[in-house]
Amino acid sequence: MRNCAGFANEGTELWQYREKGMGGRFWRYVRKTFALHQQLSAVPESREKPRIAARDCLLFALLLFLSRRKSLLGAEQVLKNQKSCQKVFPQGVPSDTTVGRIFARMDLSWLRHQLWDTYYQAIRKKMLDGCRIAHFWVIAYDGHETISSFAHCCKECRQREIKCKDVTGQMIKRTQYYHSYSAASLVGSAGPQGIFDLEPILSGENEVAATIRLMQRTAAHFPAFHSRRTLDAIYLQAPFINQCLQAAQHVLAVLKGNCPELRDEVFRLALSQPPVIVFTQKNTTISLYEVTDLWLWKKELAWPLRGVIAEEITQETYYEAGKPKIRTVKSIWSWVTTLRPHEATALDIWQIGHHRWKIENRGFNVTPKDMGINHCFKHDPTALLAFLLVLFWAQFLLACFYLRNLKPIVRNRLNEKNLVALFAADLLEALPEILLPNPP
Repeated sequence: MRNCAGFANEGTELWQYREKGMGGRFWRYVRKTFALHQQLSAVPESREKPRIAARDCLLFALLLFLSRRKSLLGAEQVLKNQKSCQKVFPQGVPSDTTVGRIFARMDLSWLRHQLWDTYYQAIRKKMLDGCRIAHFWVIAYDGHETISSFAHCCKECRQREIKCKDVTGQMIKRTQYYHSYSAASLVGSAGPQGIFDLEPILSGENEVAATIRLMQRTAAHFPAFHSRRTLDAIYLQAPFINQCLQAAQHVLAVLKGNCPELRDEVFRLALSQPPVIVFTQKNTTISLYEVTDLWLWKKELAWPLRGVIAEEITQETYYEAGKPKIRTVKSIWSWVTTLRPHEATALDIWQIGHHRWKIENRGFNVTPKDMGINHCFKHDPTALLAFLLVLFWAQFLLACFYLRNLKPIVRNRLNEKNLVALFAADLLEALPEILLPNPP
């Protein structure tokens, strides 16, 4: 039996799962639930006589992210040492340079549809019911910067001037090249969640312009999701809100200092009234205040805004000289929305506003070290986006398997990161189960 670091004393249940072959169990699950073998067999090929098939390169990238390897070269060395890979890679395991070259020519539209199809299958099987808030779907949009470099650039790199010190210690300005994207993710309290689409922020444009393109695409392909959006404070602009309302899309945005007049008006009017609801969650007391019919932008916006403020008072325990003490921590949250009170209560707004941060916690913040979201596998605009789409595809498959196929006793002792450490070897040994017509 192989030794998995960190699990020697976790109890017999985890080792029983290891002995049963959790890697094969994962492949059988995604084959039956999402028909992954059919998706991999339909990879479009743009070359006439390829020596290494595009399907092999896509499978290589999926294995790279499922096993959470750090680089293409590291994944190549591991795959070449696996006998099972000889059956599923008849032309040989692709090299790291070949994978990068093929991904620079990958069909992004096809990749997006495979990711969307996986989400559709999850919706049909009611896996994402926990992502609903007050019986409706909410999509969070946010921007994220992936890679930056002072030495390498491509035709779609964005540029900025960075102050830094040279070898003599003098402050100089250097041109930095970077890529950033606008991402879309479902908002909810439970269920497998992840980013299901990305749009690059091109050179010379801001995050809002890329998000508008992304919103138009998600509204076309996910009509059930398109009516409610939650966004960062940068989107709190009258032209953007008007464009959303014309498309029958309501907006909920964080209220920060970028709109001082609106923020002061919301705080002045809302806090002058008693709270609409007061409740306790664990050791936190939440008081919600709201104000409706705000016409501060009447000349620019022909729709009333609504402000919601949450005052949260938490009793925290800390230790001083070895003795436990309690202190009170107060925090204020504020949001502005176009939703009317009969469409979403103040409690619904509070839930949506807090769950919006899961696009960070379950998307951008989970993957940098574990799955390489900020690693440049190939500095090419098409390859960068293709790798990100495959990364979030693999992440969603793992989340579905973890939440829907494992028993609670295993999930209580095992997070997704340790799950990969536990079944990484089995994942490659059982690889023929996903691809062969009659798996052993």
